[in-house]
Amino acid sequence: MKTQTNLRLLLALILLASPAARAARAQAAAAAPVTTVEEALARVRAAVGYERLSAQKNGVTTEGAARYRGLDTKHTFLFAPGGEFRHDIAGTLGVVTGFDGATGWEVDWSGMPRRLEFQDLENAQLGAWIHSGRWLAPDGPFAVRLDASKTDDKQVALGLALKGGLLEATVFVERATWLPKRVTRRVPAGEEVIELSDYREVLGFRFPHRYTRGVAGVTNVFETRAVAPADAPSRALFAPVSKRPDDARWDTSKPARVEARRTRSGHMLVRPLVNGRDVGWFVLDSGAGGMVIDPKAADRLGLQALGQVVAVGAFGMTKARFRQGDAFELGPLTIKGIRFMELDLAFLTRSFGVDVGGICGRDLFERAAVEVVIAAESVALHDPARYRLERASWQELFFSGRNPAVRARFEGDREALFKLDTGSDRTVSFHGPAVELHGLLDGRETRESHSTGVGGSQASREGRLAWFELAGQRFVSPEVEFAAAREGAFSDAYTAGNIGAGFLREFRIVFDYANRRIAFERLRAARPPAAR
Repeated sequence: MKTQTNLRLLLALILLASPAARAARAQAAAAAPVTTVEEALARVRAAVGYERLSAQKNGVTTEGAARYRGLDTKHTFLFAPGGEFRHDIAGTLGVVTGFDGATGWEVDWSGMPRRLEFQDLENAQLGAWIHSGRWLAPDGPFAVRLDASKTDDKQVALGLALKGGLLEATVFVERATWLPKRVTRRVPAGEEVIELSDYREVLGFRFPHRYTRGVAGVTNVFETRAVAPADAPSRALFAPVSKRPDDARWDTSKPARVEARRTRSGHMLVRPLVNGRDVGWFVLDSGAGGMVIDPKAADRLGLQALGQVVAVGAFGMTKARFRQGDAFELGPLTIKGIRFMELDLAFLTRSFGVDVGGICGRDLFERAAVEVVIAAESVALHDPARYRLERASWQELFFSGRNPAVRARFEGDREALFKLDTGSDRTVSFHGPAVELHGLLDGRETRESHSTGVGGSQASREGRLAWFELAGQRFVSPEVEFAAAREGAFSDAYTAGNIGAGFLREFRIVFDYANRRIAFERLRAARPPAAR
């Protein structure tokens, strides 16, 4: 009898230790209800091997292949347990993005460095901290909650909110494995989706060897081929890069002032040469994140097409490709190896009554101190290393979504960050989130309006604001726009609105992106500007 009991016990132990039994136990554990976020995080940490991952004190370095902006290339990803990271994407359209624990930074395809802040910083942090597992740290950067509305028998949804920031996202964890599989969030271009797959055990933890990030039908794919502990000296690689590219040439024999004209709407136009040829007027647009060329102009020049990207306009998005130029010349400045985003600008040609070949955006402003006097139809370009300001004083310039921004005040004694957009004919357009946050339509008499731009058009409201103050100049009872956009640039929650030529024409403005500063010189006594 005792022998039979021992045999039964032994058989039971063998059965419990079998692969089928282990799988059954894992399945039962996965299906067990999760009642707290702490329990869910504990299971994810155990599945990932977070304890071993966080023990890599010098960090981890990975390398592999990538499909980025429609081109095949290579990439390396270096990250540390404290949240520092550096992601190098090689190739014609590649970028380098990093965070040293305090400062976020980027080096664009041309080698131009910039500091990341607001949405740009949070976008970079989300991707790196999801991929590296930093989001799982007990003292991590996110407040995490259990999202019961999106949790079911196959997945557990965890809501992430960046501490001290605005970014929110949802992580979907597969119950069968307790590994993170997908991250979603709303962005101006629509719903962004991050997917993690092909988990493999390396260095004692499980790392997703395939990482994709896509929005609006354009997806970047990163494959990992090798994972290794980082060397101790590698931590210096997290530090921001400050060296600027040597691609701007200044001809001091040419005057700083360039040919310019103002449209009826108040937009400023300039006449550059692209590859030595005139292809029409270009809008001088501080609200453009890069240089733009119309496809017809690009075809006339025979510019090579490459890559793919999502262009976010005021009220939506559109897919675009790049066109490679050799040289862009405007007045005394020539930029070598210039690259344009291709967008159909026929709507501007119709609106302005002149041929519009492109848009001068961030790449120009990064390389010149740009002096603009809209009222006098004057644009001048200066070497930022030698420029000396007269009759005005500098103030700090911020950047959100690759666009310049300053602090301004408005009725209710509110202060907020506003983008500066010489490509807009409005006074100020309040973004949808700011309209909702401050109740700007409550009790206000408004009328329906309509705005058109890259990405489409959308209805909005127009009405009078008690006052708006920019650079110490107060505009009394101006007509402004209240956007209702849920997608596009006007859905931006990081800035309260977009200041256009309706206000900017009251100043001589000097944009100095290179030194992160701007100057406003008041031209005359303020008067209530028109809405357009």
